[in-house]
Amino acid sequence: MPTVILPSKPDAPIAYELYQGDIASNLLVVCLNGLGMTQAGWKPTIKLIRKSGFSPMPWILTYDRFGQGASARDPRESWPNKDPGYAHTLDDVTDDLHELIQTRCPDRSSRIVFMNHSIGAHIARRYADRYPRVVEGIIFLDSNPGNTDYESTWPNPKDPSFNLEQMTPPGTSLDEYEAAYSKMITIFSASAKNNEGFDRRDIKNILPDPSMPKLKGSKYLDKGPWVTVVVHELEQFSQEEWDTMKIPLDMAAMYTQPFRTFNKAHCLVRTIQHRAYDAAFNQDDLTEARKWYASFTENNLPKGQTSYSRSSGPGGQHVNKTESKATTVWSIEELSRGLPKLIRLALRSSKYYSKRNDSITIQAQTQRSRSANTDDNHLKLVEELRKIYGEQVPGTTSSEKIKKYEALEKSARESRLRSKKEQSSKKAFRKGRGVDE
Repeated sequence: MPTVILPSKPDAPIAYELYQGDIASNLLVVCLNGLGMTQAGWKPTIKLIRKSGFSPMPWILTYDRFGQGASARDPRESWPNKDPGYAHTLDDVTDDLHELIQTRCPDRSSRIVFMNHSIGAHIARRYADRYPRVVEGIIFLDSNPGNTDYESTWPNPKDPSFNLEQMTPPGTSLDEYEAAYSKMITIFSASAKNNEGFDRRDIKNILPDPSMPKLKGSKYLDKGPWVTVVVHELEQFSQEEWDTMKIPLDMAAMYTQPFRTFNKAHCLVRTIQHRAYDAAFNQDDLTEARKWYASFTENNLPKGQTSYSRSSGPGGQHVNKTESKATTVWSIEELSRGLPKLIRLALRSSKYYSKRNDSITIQAQTQRSRSANTDDNHLKLVEELRKIYGEQVPGTTSSEKIKKYEALEKSARESRLRSKKEQSSKKAFRKGRGVDE
C-alpha cells in the first residue's frame, strides 16, 4: 500500500490509496473511516462506484489516520502537552486531512465530496466549516453523535435516581443491565481511550448541534453542500450490537433511538437528496450546453485582445530581446455571448479569471514568435472551457438509473413513515409505563 509523508510530520508515513478518475473530472471523493476501522472497508463501495458508469468518473481518496491500519503512530503522542492515550483531537485530524489532500491531490482540492462512517461525520463537518467553499457534498453513513454519547443516553445504574423497572426493557435484571452499560461506556464514552488515540472529549463543545453550523458548499454551488443521510433500520442496528458486543436486542433498540434522531437532524445542515444527478439541473440548460459542446471548436470563440511584452522565459536570446510574450484578454461580457448558461455562470471560477478587469486573461511566453504564443493562449482557453464543461454538465442519466433513483425516493419515503411509527409506538410504550420522554 502506498504511503505519503506530510510536510509537517516528516517521520510518520500515512497509508493511502488514490483511485484515478477521468482526467476531465476535478471532483474528489474522500472516504473517512469510523473509529477502529481502516480504509480497506471502503473497497467494496469503491468497486461499485467504478462500475456505475458515472461520467466523468471522480477521483477517490482513502487513507488511514495516524494510529489506524497501516499508518504510523501520531507523532503528537510524544508532545509534552498531550495526555497519554489522547494523541489527536478533531481539529488535529482535520488539519492532517487537509495537508494530505493538498499534498496528494492539489489539483482536485476545490470540489470535495465526503463519504464518512460513524465518527468520520465530525471530520467532514469540521472540514467543511474550517475550509469553506470546497465541500460539494457529504454522505453520512450511520453517523456517530457529536453532542451526546452512550454515557448520556444510557441511564447510569449507580445514579441514585436509577429505576430498573422504569428505565430498562421489561424483564431486564440489574446484572444484565450493568454488564451492557459497562461495555457501551468503555467503548463509546467521549473520554474513553481507543487504539487510534482519537481524543473525543471536546467534540461536543465543537459540534454541540447536529444541524449547526450551517455549511457553505463549494464555489460551484449557490447553497450549502448536498447532504445524504443513511442510517441502519433500528432492528438491524440492534442486531449488529448483539452480534458484535452481545448487547440485548431490546436494550439496543431502546437506547439507540436518540442516535437516529441525531442523524435526522443532519439533514438540516443542508438538505437531503435522493435523485438522479442531472435531475438537479434545469433540463433546458442541459440541452443547450450539450448541443453547444457537440459542435464546439476554437473557431466559435472571439479573438480577444492580445498585447505583447518582453519575455523572461526560455527560448534563447531572441525571446528575451523581443516582445514575444503574448497576453490575451477576453472580457466576460464578450466571451459569454457564444456560451451556454451553465458555462457562462462558471467563468468567474476559472483559474484564468481576473477580477480587476472582469476578464479571462491568459499568458504565453514559451515560443519564439508572437503568433505561436497567441495560438497557445487560444488553445489554453479551449482546454479551460472543455474542463468547465466537464465539471458543470453531468452525463446523460439512463432510463435505468432514473428508475433506480425513483425507487430510492420511494424507499426513503417509506423509511421515514416506518421511523415515525416506531417513534409513536415507543412514546405510547413509555407513557403506558409512566416514563416521560
